[in-house]
Amino acid sequence: MPHVRKSQRFRRPLALGAGCALALALAALLVIPRALKNAPPGLRLAWEHRTFGPIFGSPLVVGDKVYFGSSDGTFWCLDRRTGEVVWSELFPLPTRATPIECDGTIYVGADDYRLHALSAEGGRPVWDAPGAGQTNGPIEGAPIVVGEHVYVGSDDGYLYAFDRATGLRSRDPLPLGSFCCVDLTASDCRLLLGTGDGALHIIDLGRWESQKLFTEGAIHSPVVLAPGGAVLGSDDGRLYVADLRAADFIAEFATGGPVRSVPLLVGDTVYFGSNDGCAYAADLRAGRVLWKLATGGAVRSRFALRDNVLYFGSDDGLLRAVSVLGEPKLLATFAAGGPIASGPVLVGNLLYFGSWDGKLRALRTNLSAR
Repeated sequence: MPHVRKSQRFRRPLALGAGCALALALAALLVIPRALKNAPPGLRLAWEHRTFGPIFGSPLVVGDKVYFGSSDGTFWCLDRRTGEVVWSELFPLPTRATPIECDGTIYVGADDYRLHALSAEGGRPVWDAPGAGQTNGPIEGAPIVVGEHVYVGSDDGYLYAFDRATGLRSRDPLPLGSFCCVDLTASDCRLLLGTGDGALHIIDLGRWESQKLFTEGAIHSPVVLAPGGAVLGSDDGRLYVADLRAADFIAEFATGGPVRSVPLLVGDTVYFGSNDGCAYAADLRAGRVLWKLATGGAVRSRFALRDNVLYFGSDDGLLRAVSVLGEPKLLATFAAGGPIASGPVLVGNLLYFGSWDGKLRALRTNLSAR
């Protein structure tokens, strides 16, 4: 299938003809004014942008733009304040991964087995060498840039290193033993990632070797750094705390289902979700669960926190705002048209998230709990 660019059609002047005017009109219809929605108090719709497939990866905000991909195969760049299209790029297959940005380049994986590198300003491909960014399986997790290399895991069970300038392989692929579908994390010349066989990999970038710690379930949760260690979830229903120096697990918190959310660590408190339908808060120092809050579906999203208000999504289609002063108290909800596993990302007073209904939304929030 040929690689087709969409971005140019949004930049042509109206004088070029009726076809372009129609394209611009259609783009405008994708942004729904806030006044057309009856949002609950506390979480008000600023804008929404419709795609034609579920949104799995979280949005990335850089400056005045927001970047995200859709399973319809399109990667979008929008004005983060208005939701207007800046540019878009059509991939051959869906993109379910969360993008990253480094030095003006957006890196994002897709189901076409490739890591794509796009100009943040115009969306033009940065790599043009044959085989650039190529793996042998879908890429579901976010890559990471370390020095002059960009690293990414693939569902083919390998970790890849590409040269940032050319996109060509800079090292031989490192076998992981199972699929890798998580965002990568870097710490002190090491990469941290989980794989489908339940292993937490601690990869020495100098020796290009992996040390493994095993959980009892597949890992779909990214590793989040903690002082002296890391936390991650497993499909065995536990959130694990790892001591990276000792290369051992030192604590775990049990839930009633797979833990696939992205944990949020604030001081000694970690917030995370489970497929048992609950959001949790746990004290890492005390080694105990502080509270759990039931929702109507699996909690697989990220978490955002400001002014003692915790924001997260659920498969029941609700974005929740919860006071975390003492016992959790629900402050507000916003109903999407499908499960929410993308975001939320909080920048200023705007909260960005995607849903399986194919829409990326920006909500205005001024909530606080004191």
